Amino acid sequence: HDVGPECLAHGIRFALVGRRDRLPPSVRRQARRLEESTSDGRALDLRLAQFPSRTLGLTLDLLIQVIVLLIAVWFAGAVAEQVDGAAASAIMLVAVVLVIVGLPTLIETLTRGRSLGKIAAGLRVVRDDGGPVRFRHSFVRALFMIVDFWISSGAVGLISSLVSTRGKRLGDHFAGTVVVRERVPAAASVHQHTY
Repeated sequence: HDVGPECLAHGIRFALVGRRDRLPPSVRRQARRLEESTSDGRALDLRLAQFPSRTLGLTLDLLIQVIVLLIAVWFAGAVAEQVDGAAASAIMLVAVVLVIVGLPTLIETLTRGRSLGKIAAGLRVVRDDGGPVRFRHSFVRALFMIVDFWISSGAVGLISSLVSTRGKRLGDHFAGTVVVRERVPAAASVHQHTY
Protein backbone atom coordinates (compact mmCIF):
# COMPACT_ATOMS: atom_id res chain seq x y z
CA HIS A 1 0.00 0.00 0.00
CA ASP A 2 1.56 3.29 -1.15
CA VAL A 3 1.15 6.33 1.09
CA GLY A 4 0.67 9.62 -0.80
CA PRO A 5 2.33 12.87 0.20
CA GLU A 6 -0.87 14.32 1.66
CA CYS A 7 -1.39 11.31 3.89
CA LEU A 8 2.27 11.28 4.93
CA ALA A 9 2.23 14.98 5.77
CA HIS A 10 -0.99 14.57 7.74
CA GLY A 11 0.48 11.60 9.63
CA ILE A 12 3.71 13.41 10.46
CA ARG A 13 1.83 16.44 11.73
CA PHE A 14 -0.20 14.38 14.22
CA ALA A 15 2.62 11.98 15.14
CA LEU A 16 4.75 14.85 16.39
CA VAL A 17 2.61 15.81 19.34
CA GLY A 18 4.93 15.34 22.31
CA ARG A 19 7.44 13.12 20.44
CA ARG A 20 9.44 15.50 18.26
CA ASP A 21 12.75 14.83 20.03
CA ARG A 22 12.63 11.10 19.15
CA LEU A 23 12.45 11.69 15.39
CA PRO A 24 15.45 11.82 13.05
CA PRO A 25 16.59 15.38 12.13
CA SER A 26 15.43 15.07 8.50
CA VAL A 27 11.89 14.18 9.60
CA ARG A 28 11.90 17.03 12.14
CA ARG A 29 12.90 19.49 9.38
CA GLN A 30 10.16 18.16 7.09
CA ALA A 31 7.61 18.37 9.89
CA ARG A 32 8.65 21.95 10.69
CA ARG A 33 8.03 22.87 7.04
CA LEU A 34 4.67 21.12 7.10
CA GLU A 35 3.60 22.85 10.31
CA GLU A 36 3.79 26.23 8.59
CA SER A 37 0.19 26.56 7.48
CA THR A 38 -2.55 29.11 7.16
CA SER A 39 -5.69 29.14 9.25
CA ASP A 40 -7.66 27.42 6.47
CA GLY A 41 -5.27 24.45 6.45
CA ARG A 42 -3.18 25.21 3.35
CA ALA A 43 0.48 24.35 3.78
CA LEU A 44 2.70 27.31 2.98
CA ASP A 45 5.83 25.30 2.19
CA LEU A 46 8.10 27.87 3.77
CA ARG A 47 11.67 26.64 3.66
CA LEU A 48 13.38 28.49 6.44
CA ALA A 49 16.74 30.02 5.62
CA GLN A 50 19.66 28.29 7.26
CA PHE A 51 22.28 30.11 9.33
CA PRO A 52 25.11 29.99 6.71
CA SER A 53 22.97 31.45 3.91
CA ARG A 54 21.61 34.16 6.22
CA THR A 55 25.18 35.00 7.24
CA LEU A 56 26.26 35.24 3.60
CA GLY A 57 23.34 37.54 2.76
CA LEU A 58 23.97 39.71 5.83
CA THR A 59 27.69 39.98 5.08
CA LEU A 60 27.02 41.18 1.53
CA ASP A 61 24.35 43.62 2.71
CA LEU A 62 26.63 45.02 5.40
CA LEU A 63 29.53 45.39 2.97
CA ILE A 64 27.32 47.43 0.64
CA GLN A 65 25.92 49.40 3.57
CA VAL A 66 29.39 50.25 4.91
CA ILE A 67 30.54 51.43 1.46
CA VAL A 68 27.44 53.63 1.09
CA LEU A 69 27.89 54.84 4.68
CA LEU A 70 31.51 55.88 4.01
CA ILE A 71 30.44 57.78 0.89
CA ALA A 72 27.53 59.44 2.72
CA VAL A 73 29.71 60.46 5.68
CA TRP A 74 32.40 61.80 3.33
CA PHE A 75 29.78 63.82 1.43
CA ALA A 76 28.09 64.99 4.66
CA GLY A 77 31.52 65.98 6.01
CA ALA A 78 32.19 68.09 2.94
CA VAL A 79 28.82 69.82 3.35
CA ALA A 80 29.30 70.15 7.12
CA GLU A 81 32.50 72.18 6.65
CA GLN A 82 30.35 74.99 5.32
CA VAL A 83 28.12 75.24 8.44
CA ASP A 84 28.51 75.57 12.22
CA GLY A 85 29.12 72.67 14.62
CA ALA A 86 25.49 71.89 15.55
CA ALA A 87 24.37 71.84 11.93
CA ALA A 88 27.37 69.67 11.01
CA SER A 89 26.42 67.15 13.71
CA ALA A 90 22.81 67.13 12.51
CA ILE A 91 23.92 66.53 8.91
CA MET A 92 26.15 63.62 9.97
CA LEU A 93 23.38 62.08 12.09
CA VAL A 94 20.86 62.32 9.27
CA ALA A 95 23.33 60.75 6.83
CA VAL A 96 24.06 57.83 9.17
CA VAL A 97 20.36 57.20 9.95
CA LEU A 98 19.42 57.34 6.27
CA VAL A 99 22.03 54.72 5.40
CA ILE A 100 21.54 52.42 8.41
CA VAL A 101 17.72 52.55 8.58
CA GLY A 102 16.46 54.23 5.41
CA LEU A 103 18.44 52.29 2.81
CA PRO A 104 17.55 48.76 4.02
CA THR A 105 13.91 49.80 4.50
CA LEU A 106 13.69 51.24 1.00
CA ILE A 107 15.37 48.26 -0.68
CA GLU A 108 13.37 45.59 1.19
CA THR A 109 10.10 47.44 0.59
CA LEU A 110 10.66 47.98 -3.13
CA THR A 111 11.91 44.42 -3.76
CA ARG A 112 9.28 42.81 -1.51
CA GLY A 113 11.73 41.35 0.98
CA ARG A 114 14.91 41.00 -1.03
CA SER A 115 18.13 42.93 -0.63
CA LEU A 116 21.24 42.52 -2.75
CA GLY A 117 22.72 40.11 -0.22
CA LYS A 118 19.49 38.11 -0.02
CA ILE A 119 19.28 37.93 -3.81
CA ALA A 120 22.83 36.55 -3.94
CA ALA A 121 22.07 34.01 -1.20
CA GLY A 122 18.67 33.03 -2.66
CA LEU A 123 16.68 34.36 0.31
CA ARG A 124 13.61 36.50 0.85
CA VAL A 125 11.96 38.06 3.89
CA VAL A 126 8.26 37.22 4.21
CA ARG A 127 5.63 37.80 6.86
CA ASP A 128 4.97 34.98 9.31
CA ASP A 129 1.87 34.06 7.28
CA GLY A 130 3.96 33.78 4.09
CA GLY A 131 2.82 37.06 2.54
CA PRO A 132 5.12 39.76 1.17
CA VAL A 133 6.62 42.31 3.53
CA ARG A 134 5.44 45.88 3.45
CA PHE A 135 7.04 49.16 4.55
CA ARG A 136 6.11 48.60 8.21
CA HIS A 137 7.84 45.21 8.36
CA SER A 138 10.97 46.44 6.61
CA PHE A 139 11.15 49.54 8.80
CA VAL A 140 10.88 47.56 12.05
CA ARG A 141 13.53 45.09 10.83
CA ALA A 142 15.87 47.97 9.93
CA LEU A 143 15.32 49.70 13.28
CA PHE A 144 16.08 46.55 15.22
CA MET A 145 19.16 45.94 13.09
CA ILE A 146 20.67 48.77 15.15
CA VAL A 147 20.29 46.57 18.25
CA ASP A 148 20.84 43.23 16.50
CA PHE A 149 24.09 44.26 14.88
CA TRP A 150 25.37 47.83 15.11
CA ILE A 151 25.25 48.34 18.91
CA SER A 152 26.01 44.77 19.97
CA SER A 153 28.48 43.89 17.18
CA GLY A 154 26.08 41.18 16.07
CA ALA A 155 25.83 39.38 19.42
CA VAL A 156 22.11 40.07 19.97
CA GLY A 157 21.17 39.00 16.44
CA LEU A 158 23.35 35.89 16.65
CA ILE A 159 21.97 34.75 20.00
CA SER A 160 18.34 35.43 19.10
CA SER A 161 18.62 33.62 15.76
CA LEU A 162 20.33 30.61 17.35
CA VAL A 163 17.76 30.42 20.16
CA SER A 164 14.76 30.83 17.86
CA THR A 165 13.33 27.65 16.32
CA ARG A 166 12.73 29.57 13.09
CA GLY A 167 16.11 31.34 13.04
CA LYS A 168 14.56 34.74 13.72
CA ARG A 169 16.63 37.64 14.93
CA LEU A 170 15.11 40.23 17.26
CA GLY A 171 13.96 42.39 14.34
CA ASP A 172 12.11 39.44 12.80
CA HIS A 173 10.28 38.75 16.07
CA PHE A 174 9.06 42.34 16.40
CA ALA A 175 8.25 42.75 12.69
CA GLY A 176 6.44 39.40 12.41
CA THR A 177 8.71 38.20 9.61
CA VAL A 178 10.89 35.24 8.76
CA VAL A 179 13.67 34.73 6.22
CA VAL A 180 13.02 31.89 3.77
CA ARG A 181 14.95 30.21 1.01
CA GLU A 182 13.67 31.19 -2.39
CA ARG A 183 15.90 29.04 -4.57
CA VAL A 184 15.13 25.41 -3.85
CA PRO A 185 16.13 22.40 -5.95
CA ALA A 186 13.16 21.21 -8.02
CA ALA A 187 13.22 17.69 -6.55
CA ALA A 188 13.01 19.07 -3.01
CA SER A 189 10.01 21.34 -3.48
CA VAL A 190 6.74 20.26 -1.93
CA HIS A 191 3.53 21.42 -3.55
CA GLN A 192 0.77 23.17 -1.69
CA HIS A 193 -1.65 20.73 -0.04
CA THR A 194 -5.08 21.15 1.49
CA TYR A 195 -5.81 19.16 4.63
